[in-house]
Amino acid sequence: MFPQTLFSIAGYNVNFYILFYILGLAPAIILGLWLARARGIPLMIVLDVCVLGGIGAIGAALAFYVLTQSFLPTLPNVWGIPAIAGFLIAAIIYGARHPLRQANVLVPLDVAFAPLALYQAITRLGCFCAGCCHGKPVCGECQFPWAITFSDPSSASIYQGVPVYPTQLFLALGDVLIALALLALRNKPEFRGALIWVYLIGYGALRFFVEFTRGDVRAMIGDLYLSQVIGLALALIGALMLARRFVFGTRAQLEVSS
Repeated sequence: MFPQTLFSIAGYNVNFYILFYILGLAPAIILGLWLARARGIPLMIVLDVCVLGGIGAIGAALAFYVLTQSFLPTLPNVWGIPAIAGFLIAAIIYGARHPLRQANVLVPLDVAFAPLALYQAITRLGCFCAGCCHGKPVCGECQFPWAITFSDPSSASIYQGVPVYPTQLFLALGDVLIALALLALRNKPEFRGALIWVYLIGYGALRFFVEFTRGDVRAMIGDLYLSQVIGLALALIGALMLARRFVFGTRAQLEVSS
């Protein structure tokens, strides 16, 4: 929609896509600091997780790119899910090795996932402006009222001038709903230390279903896109771990009460 360059810094062009990715960090970090303060988590721990998680995200995305380009040079760039995995791995390792860590490493990390979902929602607006991650063309019989058309020649859409599904907005809305769900569950004792699994279920399911409406070129495994396979795996892992938590938690409560 708005792929044009807004301004340049040291010869580097900045557009809305880059702007949303950079400025989106501010509300996400503010939300994370607010949640951490409510939990009594020191500020430096939150900043450490942000920095190390960011390094892990960038490192995982670059490693995935190098590996896939070595074996599958025609594979389109897939940055999102490997970056998320890198962030989570770095954050969990930091939590496990920190001197002030709790018995359950995942408890202090609860504050990270609502901000992460919020940041993803904001960055999807950048994708919307650039025209990337776009949807499939809307058939004439469907009469989809919210179809969008990318007509700017500099847009990343391969269907310029053709109405397509607004998949970027689908993902942005889904990420906002995930963030709201995580905020609603954060103070429930039964979900303490389990928000990572709720996030994986929500985000994995969101990616799996929205990908059916995506129209950009991506890698496929059988009849599914690679991102769908990864999303489904994330959702299944989250569901299994959450079910395991509730099953063993219920058993423990029964043993204590007896």
